[in-house]
Amino acid sequence: MCTPQEEVAYSCTTGTKTASLCKSADTTAPASLTYRYGRVGKTELEYVATLENARTFSAFTLPANPRAQIRMVWFDKGDFQYLMTECAGGSCKSLGRLAVFRGDRMLMNAECTNPPSSQPHFSRSLIQFGPDVDQAKSLTPLIKWEEMLFPIEAIYKAEMAPHGKTWDN
Repeated sequence: MCTPQEEVAYSCTTGTKTASLCKSADTTAPASLTYRYGRVGKTELEYVATLENARTFSAFTLPANPRAQIRMVWFDKGDFQYLMTECAGGSCKSLGRLAVFRGDRMLMNAECTNPPSSQPHFSRSLIQFGPDVDQAKSLTPLIKWEEMLFPIEAIYKAEMAPHGKTWDN
């Protein structure tokens, strides 16, 4: 979904549709970040953040189990929040997901089905998540670090910790 003038910073395919976070390839600090969702050749949703338009993305990380983290980047558009995730470490069955919220209500929750050669992960040139919140940082003013408590247990409901325990146990 990224243009030839952009670099892929995250990509998640869910069935016939793809969500991509694209960064302008002009400098090390991108002048723009663009989220696109849809089919190749038919973008259904686009959100562009630049220093000029004052739009931003947000990021946060939450522990999933003792050895895994859920890394999240999202944006708000009207009453909706569009969330991209990456599960890193531990025994993540689903390495990435897309979710859409309106208030507390989850409207969409889809697993990324990317091929093994292109699993969903966030570009480390944009954001470094680190082993905990204190060591995470954004490398661009277009992504702000912001605590948001998305219902990770609902988003990753099929994910189970070892021995049948959920992440809450």
